[in-house]
Amino acid sequence: MRIAEDRNGASVPDGRYTGVNRGRDREVLYRRVGDVRFAPFFDVCNRTPDMYRNAGIAQKLASLRSYAHYAMPARFSQVFALDEARLHPVTGRRPTPLLHEAPRRLDDVLGSGQIVIGWDERVDAIRQAASRCFLLHRDLGLCVAAVPPVWGVLENGGHALVQLHLVSSGRSRVDVFDVRRREAAVAFAAALSEREPLVRGVVVDLTSDLPPETDARDAFVGLRDGFRRSLGGSLCDLDAEAVRLWHDCASGSDELARYGSAGEMRKLLERIGGGLAGTGAYERWEATTSPLSRRLSFEADYSPGPEALPGARP
Repeated sequence: MRIAEDRNGASVPDGRYTGVNRGRDREVLYRRVGDVRFAPFFDVCNRTPDMYRNAGIAQKLASLRSYAHYAMPARFSQVFALDEARLHPVTGRRPTPLLHEAPRRLDDVLGSGQIVIGWDERVDAIRQAASRCFLLHRDLGLCVAAVPPVWGVLENGGHALVQLHLVSSGRSRVDVFDVRRREAAVAFAAALSEREPLVRGVVVDLTSDLPPETDARDAFVGLRDGFRRSLGGSLCDLDAEAVRLWHDCASGSDELARYGSAGEMRKLLERIGGGLAGTGAYERWEATTSPLSRRLSFEADYSPGPEALPGARP
């Protein structure tokens, strides 16, 4: 497996941030090759170089899966993740198993006597992903494909805190804002507390070639498992639209990506909640969707000031 090397300026600057993940003076430099962004391996993995001084590529891949999953773009993390072979909640079919969770190296699995379906395809997918996932940079050393940081809204000692950090693509994103939306994150935090929000982290330099902002959609999609659990036991009480939502939640996040604007998503939640009123599932539904409804209401009503329009420096 060949790891790409940055030679003769093959990569270009792609953002510079300080204070990421509560590291007050920590600066993270991003580089980009084509459409893939890279950051220093030991920055996104939050590990020291001494821990991996003698590690080979297999160990680096294992540590990447364990410690840098939150920083990797989805198309890479999905390849490296070791999926469980669970039954699909709608069709009842068993997805094609890739690997068991316990052995993290392919040669360990091969020697275990386990039957692995799609072995050749699995190995080829990992090789192709890894060839685009790592970059050797002459100044930054070993770099790994990484998503840009985001603004997260947290609570810290009674204060609302807006923190620049890296988060997993699989976690709920109700309290997460695009790196370009510092003002929106501060406004959302201000509505949660009577005190002025604290802001930690600085966007020193930001590329103009970032993916489209999808905050409202990502917040909606991030709760798909909660939707499925809340609705699954009450399908007979639901209207067609709610059943369709449950099916799409069970099928995967791609099916939820088309659910419209923040205002339309909020109205959908209200309609389903009205249909569940008086049933045993209502409390579960309300607990699941209350934070999301608050975020969608904010997004539907938020109007950025002049300083937050596209093209302005965060």
